[in-house]
Amino acid sequence: MSGSGHRILVVDDDPLIRKLVSRILTKGGFTVLLAGDVQEAQAQLAKEPADLILLDWVMPATSGIEFLSSLKEDPRARTIPVVMITSKSEPAEMLEGFESGVDDYVKKPFSSAELLARIRAVLRRASPVDETGVIEVGDMRLDVQQKALFVRGEQVALPPIEYDLLHFFLRSPGRVHGRDDLLQAVWGAGMHVGPRTVDVHIAALRQALRPWSYDQLLETRHGTGYLFHLPETDPEKSA
Repeated sequence: MSGSGHRILVVDDDPLIRKLVSRILTKGGFTVLLAGDVQEAQAQLAKEPADLILLDWVMPATSGIEFLSSLKEDPRARTIPVVMITSKSEPAEMLEGFESGVDDYVKKPFSSAELLARIRAVLRRASPVDETGVIEVGDMRLDVQQKALFVRGEQVALPPIEYDLLHFFLRSPGRVHGRDDLLQAVWGAGMHVGPRTVDVHIAALRQALRPWSYDQLLETRHGTGYLFHLPETDPEKSA
């Protein structure tokens, strides 16, 4: 499996590490963006979005964990998966990273094969879109080109807003999205739509998925937003 042109932002203060990682990723078929510190990383993201961030934990001025915290507060960047490069290996340190939103770790020293395998695995989880523009999750098949949903081979009548919501959720399953995130992603920053409108369309999406019990995959996180589970998980019923 190649990188398929995915853009990887490498954030590391060590120029030798950046050069090594850039060479590995380029050979793996990825497009590489480089940053030597958090300020450069923020400037890169402002110019060009990334599909994944490869982030060093220990950096001067601002650490990788501190940068990650700021990313999770940015609606435009909070869904970007993050793989941490680190020499830290204590369980408590790794737990801190996972609780902060790290998707996976690559421990120093690492091989090129391990680095590529972990990045590809995280990208598959974060965006299950194949090369034909189809998202397949369980028995659901979302045809991005036709903007059509099929469940167990049967096409589901889904209004445009509900389709866009489902498409957004399926591109980043397992992540909590606040109402502001959904408003920006589905309606656009220039649209004046109230948060209650999001709730109404979420209810309509649940209703459309209910015949297959997939409505239970769309969970309400009170005070934070909504989370769409992958079908193989065992989510709690939405409130």
